[in-house]
Amino acid sequence: MHWATKGTLLFADSVGISSALIWLGEEPMLAVMTSMGAATATVVAGSIGADLRHQHDKARRVVENPEDLDPPLRPFAHLFRPEPQRNRLMKLAGGIASAIAVTVATGIFALRSVVDEPMVGMVFGGIAAAIAAASFIESWAHADDIADHIDAARSSYQREQRSLQKLSRNGALRRHRHAASEAASIQAEYEARGEAAARRMTALKWGIYRRNPAVLGHGEASPTITPKQVGRVQRSSSESRMNA
Repeated sequence: MHWATKGTLLFADSVGISSALIWLGEEPMLAVMTSMGAATATVVAGSIGADLRHQHDKARRVVENPEDLDPPLRPFAHLFRPEPQRNRLMKLAGGIASAIAVTVATGIFALRSVVDEPMVGMVFGGIAAAIAAASFIESWAHADDIADHIDAARSSYQREQRSLQKLSRNGALRRHRHAASEAASIQAEYEARGEAAARRMTALKWGIYRRNPAVLGHGEASPTITPKQVGRVQRSSSESRMNA
């Protein structure tokens, strides 16, 4: 609604100025460019209403001691602090905006008076002044500095989120993640192989200790039993049970 209103005011003011300039004999392109500049100046002059609204709202929520604010609000203490110097600057800005609106309205009045009649000039000059006043009222109605901070933070967050999503879809980054995953898998595999080899060597060591007690100094060597001997002993045991 805010931007639609601004666009409508800008278009309405530029049409009145450009038609008068073309009627006066100016080149259409130059007339349109000049009218757009004058209309923009008129609408921007009325935008001073937003700054005045901010000052008005800040005066209503002034906190003398920033320590009285809740901890989440302390980074935004400037929104709750009075600024006497800014009041003087706002008066200066308001005077400049009023001078712009009066100058544009007077220029349109003079231009239309030359092209048509003084009465027509007064009509179009009044329209230009009304557009500046409407821009002021519209800016005042839609101004909210707290909401502006929230919108700016949301826009920054969404912009960074889109940037991160774009980076996440980057081919080089995807290949890097794939290569890093593959390298980690290979490292884990060979760590497991190394650990298995170390455990196997440990098992072989204790097997050697067990088979060579005389050499290692903890008793006579135990007889080594081959698989054939094991099978012979098992058959002898089974035959003894059958005879019994």
